[in-house]
Amino acid sequence: MIWLRILVFLSAWAAVVGAQAQIAFRAATSAVAGNTITHIGASAIAATRDTCGDINPAIPAGTAGDLLVALVSARAAGATVQMANWNQAYADTYPGQQFQVFVFWRLATGGDPNTVTQSGTCDSIAAQVARFRGADPAQPLETAPIPAANVVRQSATNLDTGTQTTTFNGSMLLVAGFVANNRTLTEGAGWSESFDSALGLNRDVGLSLHYQLQAAAGAASVSNWDFSGAATEPNYGIMFALRPGPA
Repeated sequence: MIWLRILVFLSAWAAVVGAQAQIAFRAATSAVAGNTITHIGASAIAATRDTCGDINPAIPAGTAGDLLVALVSARAAGATVQMANWNQAYADTYPGQQFQVFVFWRLATGGDPNTVTQSGTCDSIAAQVARFRGADPAQPLETAPIPAANVVRQSATNLDTGTQTTTFNGSMLLVAGFVANNRTLTEGAGWSESFDSALGLNRDVGLSLHYQLQAAAGAASVSNWDFSGAATEPNYGIMFALRPGPA
């Protein structure tokens, strides 16, 4: 009888230990990064227009569920700029410079709308779109709208950004650059270019988007990305991040 009781006790103890081990294993796997975010492509050229109005930036090819990011710049101070059925992540007007900047995003469905609507008066408008895969469909951007602390607005010969703090390993860091002249950027080491367009218009503009996978979550920013031409230009450097989706 004693041996039988010992055997029953050992069996129960083994079941508890096994359950705890199983729970610990599941907790560990839930901390593993999900999808790897990848850059799929960008529209080959920016859509532009002088004297303003509607423009239609090309949508790079991909599959439903991809994340589309659009940068738009209007050389105006009071123009109204919208992208129907897109989410506005950031908008600002540079004081005294006839210079407005916008970041929009949406999850691709196929046949995605691509009209940028402008009303009011301005000298020129430009837009370009990039496509990414593997972002979390429930919350693609780490912070949305993009906070002011992520942005540096300055007149300088280079571009700086504010700081983005991520919460997931494998996030995709993005730097959106807007320049109030037809300038390109020289990105820092380890960064890749989605697009970098120097656009000679009635009022010139530079549009650029660069990306980098972040191995470990934490704070990130960039500084001293030089412009072509070595001239002092009003500009925006915007740091934001895409969250990886579940595996």
